Amino acid sequence: MMLPLTGQMIKFRVLVWVAVFIISSLGLLIFFALDQSQRNANKVIKMAELSIGGHVNDQLQATAQALNEEIKTLLQQGFEPPLVVSSILASASGWEFPMQRRDARDMLRSVLAAHSNVESIYVHFEPNAFDGLDSFYRLDPQTSSQQGTFELYWVREDDGIVFVPTPDPSIKYDSTIDRYGLRKAEWYLCPFETQQPCVTDPYYWETVPGIPVLMVSLTFPIIKDEQFIGIAGADINVSTLQKKLLVLSSPIFDGDAQVTLLTQNNRIIASNYFDTSLGEFIDVIGEGLFTDLEKEPNSNEFIILNMPLFFANVHWTLVIKVPSENVYGSVVELIDRIHDNHLNTQIKLVIAAVIIMIVSLLIGVSFVRSRENITQQLNDTLVTLKKTQEELIQSEKLASLGELVAGVAHELNTPIGNAVMAASTLKSDVKTFNQDIEQGLKRSSLNQFVSNADEASLIILRNLEKASALITGFKQVAVDQTSMNKRQFCITEVLDEVMLMLNPTLKRSIHHVEIDIIDKVVMNSYPGPLGQVLINLVQNALVHAFDETPGVIKIRIEESKIHPGMINILVNDNGKGISDNHLKRIFDPFFTTNMGGGGTGLGLSVVHNSVVGILAGKIDVTSQRQQGSTFTISIPIKVV
Repeated sequence: MMLPLTGQMIKFRVLVWVAVFIISSLGLLIFFALDQSQRNANKVIKMAELSIGGHVNDQLQATAQALNEEIKTLLQQGFEPPLVVSSILASASGWEFPMQRRDARDMLRSVLAAHSNVESIYVHFEPNAFDGLDSFYRLDPQTSSQQGTFELYWVREDDGIVFVPTPDPSIKYDSTIDRYGLRKAEWYLCPFETQQPCVTDPYYWETVPGIPVLMVSLTFPIIKDEQFIGIAGADINVSTLQKKLLVLSSPIFDGDAQVTLLTQNNRIIASNYFDTSLGEFIDVIGEGLFTDLEKEPNSNEFIILNMPLFFANVHWTLVIKVPSENVYGSVVELIDRIHDNHLNTQIKLVIAAVIIMIVSLLIGVSFVRSRENITQQLNDTLVTLKKTQEELIQSEKLASLGELVAGVAHELNTPIGNAVMAASTLKSDVKTFNQDIEQGLKRSSLNQFVSNADEASLIILRNLEKASALITGFKQVAVDQTSMNKRQFCITEVLDEVMLMLNPTLKRSIHHVEIDIIDKVVMNSYPGPLGQVLINLVQNALVHAFDETPGVIKIRIEESKIHPGMINILVNDNGKGISDNHLKRIFDPFFTTNMGGGGTGLGLSVVHNSVVGILAGKIDVTSQRQQGSTFTISIPIKVV
């Protein structure tokens, strides 16, 4: 009886140890699997937040820059009339052959009529500075003050352009401080003291008695023989700036963004939110923007972007404030979906672990009871483990795909956002143009509309071409050889097309490209992929090869002396070189050292696939630190 009992106890102990081993192993496996899954989910969430946050900042920067340029353009257009007038009157003044004051008066009216964005235009001269005939013109209020000084002031009103006499010339020297801390005659005193063009802060001026108008003055000093003799100026109604800002800000986050233009003293020039407080100080109108400006630019409640605007003597600030919930709503949805997928993965892992544990215990029991079934049961266990492993690998692939999608969205949203903004502006211009047609089209309105439409179409085309190029780059990771056209061409044609494509980029760069064609070869191959290869190599060098010092990229074409029927294309730069660790992975898809700066890691992968898969050649790279890198491409002259 003892022998059977001993055998049963041995079997029981073996079964217990097998069970303990399996449970412990599976427990560790579940722990590490769940931990890795959690890490992957957190990584995807973090990258999504960074990607969307970076995209929002980029979009706000681009939008603010566009608004900045539009406002500068409006001010520049306002500067044109006084600039022209000051130049003409400086030349036409003097004692010998001065322009007649009446002629100057008519000229000034014509200039105002030709510039619809300007509310008024004027000139004011120092005593006897224009023609030395002040005493003669004392009785002519249509050109002069009561003292005879040359004073002209034309104003645009609802019923036409009206001349406003200036009987008292002393108004241009009035240094009384108004309630905003400005001198009342700042429009004259600034160019008088600095002898430079000046832009005033907003101030109230009564062109019609009892009706003050908030305006900004743009004045030019009139200099004759290095002496100040007077000023030429123009006024822009603040409502004009307000209308421009309202039109440009309406597409930003569907109109939910607060856009405000402030002076250096924090007075409101234009705003889509404080539209009833134009000209007031931002810190005294009882609103929260002044307090918000002192906080962090990005908080849980909102995102604020400050864009400085420098023009002439002023330093204004464009402030864009966006509620955070409008920005990060998509992030919250993405996090919820990731958490749901993560929970489903955890449940599947636990179920799989329980199943594996049960199967393993059954295998253990069967192993103890019968060795004949051990091999088959172990095979079943291995199959289940392999399936679980494949599920884990698939989960990791999905996480990587999420990272790639975030990168693609980040790259594409900037040009698409710019194109949408330009299209919205063009739509507004078309609406205004249609209104002008109904009211009677003017030539100046037609020219302005054509100019705006041309500029908007160029912006839309340029940004959509950029988006198209990015999409093509991502598609070219897997090269489809049958989609390319093969034909006979000269290698110089491809190089000319490459330089044409690169010319806009090289104009903005301190680096340049040199081409050395040793042999002009006529090829029968694929010019499209070959040109794309050269463009990618040059752009890669421009982004990665150089620091801030000017560099040179050389492209050399020569027939191979070792392998007849082949040509060698060498793309060389004198930059900082490539490290050995990066050199091993340089042709891997999605490998980049510049992901934060907009790199996708696809450029050199597309180059390798195109050279090997389409052009039937090979590509090698050599590099030395601080001496540069050389890419050598060997391809057949005729591709079979």
